Amino acid sequence: MLFFFIFILWPHTVYADGGGWLVATRRLDGQDDIWAQPADGGAWVRLTATPDDERDPVWSPDGTRLAYAARRAKNWDVYLLDLRDGSETRLTTDPHYDGEPAWSPDGTRLAFVSQRAGDLDIFLLDLRDGSLQNLTADSPAHEFSPAWSPDGRALAFISTRNGTGDLFALDLATGDVAPLLVSDGEERHPHYLPDGRLVLQRTLGRETQVGVWTPETDTWQPLNLVNTALEPAVSPDGREVRWLEPRSEAATLMQARDVEGRTWPERRSPPMPETVRGLAWGTPDETLLRAYAQTVPPLAPPAPQSDDEPAEIVELPEFSLGIPYSTVRLSSKVAESFRRLRERVWQASGIDFLVDISDALRPLNLETGDSDYLSWHKAGRAVDTLWDIGWRGRYAWLEVVREDRNGEVFWRLWLRCRVQDGSCGEPLTEQPWDFSYAARWELYPGEGGAPRGFLDGYYVDFTTLARDEGWLRISSYEDADFDWRTDKNALEYWHYQRTDGLTWWAAMQELYTPEELQRWFDWPHLVERAIPLWYVRAKAIPVPPEMQQTTTWYVLDR
Repeated sequence: MLFFFIFILWPHTVYADGGGWLVATRRLDGQDDIWAQPADGGAWVRLTATPDDERDPVWSPDGTRLAYAARRAKNWDVYLLDLRDGSETRLTTDPHYDGEPAWSPDGTRLAFVSQRAGDLDIFLLDLRDGSLQNLTADSPAHEFSPAWSPDGRALAFISTRNGTGDLFALDLATGDVAPLLVSDGEERHPHYLPDGRLVLQRTLGRETQVGVWTPETDTWQPLNLVNTALEPAVSPDGREVRWLEPRSEAATLMQARDVEGRTWPERRSPPMPETVRGLAWGTPDETLLRAYAQTVPPLAPPAPQSDDEPAEIVELPEFSLGIPYSTVRLSSKVAESFRRLRERVWQASGIDFLVDISDALRPLNLETGDSDYLSWHKAGRAVDTLWDIGWRGRYAWLEVVREDRNGEVFWRLWLRCRVQDGSCGEPLTEQPWDFSYAARWELYPGEGGAPRGFLDGYYVDFTTLARDEGWLRISSYEDADFDWRTDKNALEYWHYQRTDGLTWWAAMQELYTPEELQRWFDWPHLVERAIPLWYVRAKAIPVPPEMQQTTTWYVLDR
């Protein structure tokens, strides 16, 4: 699938910057590290450089420390980095997941999320005496994303107790919990403004918005103009909001707007070719921050690419297609990365998920009603995983979570860890999709199924591991005659491809002679199959001279 974006030039006011520093997790070289950037622009600086993953960073109110979650020795815990001396302190020691720290306004307490009680709960850690309290012990649902009120007397958080992720508030003096925003959608990442309003992320239908919600009037004011906005961060003065926008499977953009919605979004960063998450905003001591950053090893430069060997089709006998006498074959340019991916997934989850797959290299002449004639499978650069790998009790080993991105439907694959003691994976805070016959045809006809409920336990994000090795997912088909909501073959959640920045035609030229390509992909063949002209061009297939200047979208001459 392709991503098309139209950028409209619109007059807008350049507003005063909120000041301070942004901090976020950036995934580079297959791991999560914490980076910071001046809010008024400038280079990112690296703050963590361990071989482990670090996430969920948040500045302390006094600007001298940074709290975050880190996975050390296969265990997620909350840590504290002191910018004054560079020391790191481990604040939690339970073998189960701890993460998502949130500072109290006076800097004496940290709220965080833990799975130590069997489900996700909000815990409160007093940094003065080390005392710990489970604030949501009476709820069997998941509670996460804690956010402090400006006066420090309440915590807003997300709870799944009503079947979706809704916004609740907890009075710290009385322990009372009250709903703030309950809807059919999914709320995430709340932040209080100084006047009591909240900025948060909301998924309503197919749109994920960042906006401002006013409790007194129950009004919602979206701030983003595109379909997908994620993980807002609020400036220290409460006047500005930044958020993340995924612009493709290989780029993230950061946008900004004032909280009143009076200005059009202003692009604050060029697209970043990596996964960015956990955006937060604060006022760290800049002198301490820059001095500490000087002690952190820089990111290693990319390894030189020295693969000058010609591409060829290679067999991978250690993999199986599940068909007798069949062999998995791929382009030699991607075979080793697929082997690495199999090993990484196996080590991370305890499940050898990729030893059996559904499809790999396809014959040049393969043509079916439910497959792409110009598929990356024919270039030896695509694989289809198994659709499912069975169940253990009431839990599936493979869970599929829907993600709507800018009008297209993608799917994230999660593998349930074979070991459920906290040493593997992370909690799953999104609902897996129900693809059953009852869901697709009886309960939700024409909608392709529905979310089937939140799960406990630990899961490994296969989609992220695949991306680390250059294997990217594609979106589902929603064509008039091939729609995932009515045809399960159009889902494509099992499809991953590695293109290495090549066009499809260039990738095909790596493997096949001009005569072979001419035989199956010349202009008469494409016309006969009524392949859209825009799609032929997108694949970089040569077209006749008389078609090179036309703006016709579809092949008309049959």
